[in-house]
Amino acid sequence: MSKRKTKICLITPGHLSSTPRLIREANALSEAGHEVVVIAGSYHPPSIELDRSLLRSARWQYVGVSISQLNRISLRFLAWGNRLFSRNNLEAAFLGAFPFSALLLSKVLDVAAETDLFLGHTMPGLYVAKEAARLSRAKAGFDIEDYHPEEEVEIAQNRSRKRVAYRAMKKWLPLCRHLTAASPLIAEKCRQEFGIRAVTILNTYPLEDAPVNPVGPRGEVQFYWFSQTIGPGRGLEDFIFMMSAMETPSELILRGMISNTYLQHLRKITKPWAKHRLRVLDPCPPEKIVSACAGHTFGLCLENDYPMNRDLCLPNKIFAYLLAGTPVILSPTTAHRKLALELGSAAVVLDQKLSLNEKAKQIDEILSNTHYKENASSTALRLGRSVYNWDTEKIKLMMNTLKS
Repeated sequence: MSKRKTKICLITPGHLSSTPRLIREANALSEAGHEVVVIAGSYHPPSIELDRSLLRSARWQYVGVSISQLNRISLRFLAWGNRLFSRNNLEAAFLGAFPFSALLLSKVLDVAAETDLFLGHTMPGLYVAKEAARLSRAKAGFDIEDYHPEEEVEIAQNRSRKRVAYRAMKKWLPLCRHLTAASPLIAEKCRQEFGIRAVTILNTYPLEDAPVNPVGPRGEVQFYWFSQTIGPGRGLEDFIFMMSAMETPSELILRGMISNTYLQHLRKITKPWAKHRLRVLDPCPPEKIVSACAGHTFGLCLENDYPMNRDLCLPNKIFAYLLAGTPVILSPTTAHRKLALELGSAAVVLDQKLSLNEKAKQIDEILSNTHYKENASSTALRLGRSVYNWDTEKIKLMMNTLKS
């Protein structure tokens, strides 16, 4: 009699297209012979279209959970229950959208029968995974992609929300048999605060996403930045002001969804430019993210060092740039400065002690050095293909899953 495959359920309240890390995890686990079910949110029309493109090649089962699946009676009941229990219940207090989290848990329990391991992504996913594991007498796991007690400015500045997030991780993480983290500094911070050990799995991309014939930087200087959403608090304004002080003519290319209000703001602050241009592009399908990074002079990763999560994290855009053979310009967060030591000429860290004009001069000098630019591109390509890719990282994921 053949042995039953290990069944693993991945859980996130977000869309598939907003959690590429989860998709790569699901693909790797499925390729390794596990039976994989992914349960994710499905409620934002533009994101639903991007989700569909991902599902065309998926070898795992997918279940989308929509807010519309909550009828008015259950919504009112669960909202009432949230208010009633939040005074004394850690889970309800943390989950501001308790009705949707309850629906997510219900779907998990309905679909994922005989599951061996429930893997959560984001804090609601952690809650659902540990509850599903408890009710099913299975194992729970969690991917610590961010340091959640200080993940966003709104949480870091709200003492109650920060305290509840901290208490939730303190209570729930030790219950998990499978723990991964998205950067070495996030893993170390969680070890210090919560007494747990998480395996670092970087936010890299698979080698199959790399351009077949990578091209070096084009003649015109182009700075490239992408994210699902283009918005404030990502260092873009400061870079625009620095760029306006540069002598080298250049173009800033932003890719992602953007509100009309923020787009008008960016156009307003770039209007006085004479030597520089701004271009905004629509998001591209997830499988084309890396190839879209190719051919630019530099890729930008401009995270602020506040809140703490931004200082500790290593965003996936860094590794998309490297795999495409595009060197990176990094803001001087602690995580960026530590990584830059390993990247050599493929990375430039902006000196936080310099003024905007001095930073502009620093970039001008780099751009005037043709040999440096060529070496930076070749180094980025070499590191992306040999070290910083998902084919390397997923080996660590598989080893950690076997230990679970």
